[in-house]
Order: sequence, then structure tokens, then C-alpha cells
Amino acid sequence: MWLTACGGDSNWGFSNWNWGSDASQPGPAAEEAIGKIHLSGPLGGASVRVGDANGKEISSASRPTDAGGIFHISIPESDSSRFRVIATGGTHQGEPFTDTLALDVENFSIADDVLYANAATTLISKHLDRNPTIGVEKANQQVKNFLRIPATSSAGFDVANPKQTYFSHNVLLSAVSESGASSLSAYLNGVMDEMAAGVPSHAFAKAPTASAKALKMGSFIGFLAHALADD
Repeated sequence: MWLTACGGDSNWGFSNWNWGSDASQPGPAAEEAIGKIHLSGPLGGASVRVGDANGKEISSASRPTDAGGIFHISIPESDSSRFRVIATGGTHQGEPFTDTLALDVENFSIADDVLYANAATTLISKHLDRNPTIGVEKANQQVKNFLRIPATSSAGFDVANPKQTYFSHNVLLSAVSESGASSLSAYLNGVMDEMAAGVPSHAFAKAPTASAKALKMGSFIGFLAHALADD
């Protein structure tokens, strides 16, 4: 399964999605998928919808995300190979969230997979929307490389792990604030402009802590002492 997400204004993809057109019409049997919407903390109270590969709404969650950012939504079996999840509104760390996050999904298994939407996956979908012919997998690989996310890590599940250090939503949100951008989406559009212009990378890694630096230095000193002893 390959997952991406996109977020923000309607100028780069959402305007072509015909939300609400036939979501209420009877369709094939659907199963419920589970997912999580988060940045540096979960997005609670967000509305979640699903559109098919052509941008037509096929489902919407009956309840907003809970305090942990968790949602459940029905995915018709006929549409599980390619769809987009859109999350809007809610609150983030006690403040209203007025932006949009979304998740493009390919080859999804309801039994085995969980949907994760965040800023890293948002950038992947922005890239995919700008370059629709490259496909979800290649968009995923290219943006992870640009963000310095390891190739073996997912932009969804692994970025949600608080112990990883290669992508920090706190670092990203601080950069958004310092930039004076009008919204998270506006800032991410700028990051995508950098990538399109050929900038080699733009990482949002956590700064090493003093204890981590001390541990690294201690390991180096130990290695050096051992090497000198061998001589």
C-alpha cells in the first residue's frame, strides 16, 4: 500500500473534486477503515470524507475525529485500490485548525492498513497533484528523499512515531510561523516550489538534544580509546 496526503486550499486539486455529488447514493458493500489525522498533536473534531480516483465523493465519516485524531470511515470495496481522504476543521493543541489535510491512497487493505494524514504526506500529494502522471509510489519516493525521510520509513505511520527524529511537525510549524505564511498550506506550497526549482532537500529534522550529543561524543571517545589501545 502507498499512502500520500494533501492539504490546503482548493487551488491545487480540490476544486476538481466533485464533493457531495453521489455520496448518498446506494453503492457496493463498504467496510470501515480506521485512520488518524495529526500534526505535532492529533486533530480532534475534524470532518473526514473520501473521494474516488475521479474526485467524486463516495463516503463521509458519520462522526468527526476523536480527541486522539482517530476516525472510522466506510470504503466501498470497488474503490479501495485508489482514493483520497480529506480532513477539514477541528482543533490542534487547543486551537482551531482552519486548514485541510488529505490522504491519497493506493492498494489499500482495510484488514491490514491504517490511514495516516499529516504534513509530510500532505507534501507528497501536493507533488502528486502537480505531477499526476508520476503515480503515488514515485511521488512518495521523491518527496521523502526531498524531506530526508529514510526510504524505508513511511511518511504516515513512521512519521507519527514520536521517537523518530527525521521529521518534526514542531520544527515545521515553527517554520510556518517564522515565515509569515498565511496558512500551513501556503507554506507547504512554497516548499513544493523549492522542490520544483531543483533545491536538493528541505528537512524538518529535530535538533539533537544535549544528551544525544553527549552520547555520540562518548561513543566516539570510547571508539578512539579502543583504537589507540589496539595500536
